Amino acid sequence: MKTVWVLMYVNNDYNQPEKAFEKLWWHKPTYSELKKYGFTEEDAKNLVKPNRGGAMYWVESFTENN
Repeated sequence: MKTVWVLMYVNNDYNQPEKAFEKLWWHKPTYSELKKYGFTEEDAKNLVKPNRGGAMYWVESFTENN
């Protein structure tokens, strides 16, 4: 199985989807990779927390099942 982690953000532009793609990783992103997007060390350890209380960025993961 392959997993990809995708950094999403709230897109506030007119006529745009409410979430948009920012970056992806083929490994679980580390705190040092996420801190410039406002993640704390705790956020980076627990990426399943959705949207972290109104933050602009969050991570979604997708796994390919064979």
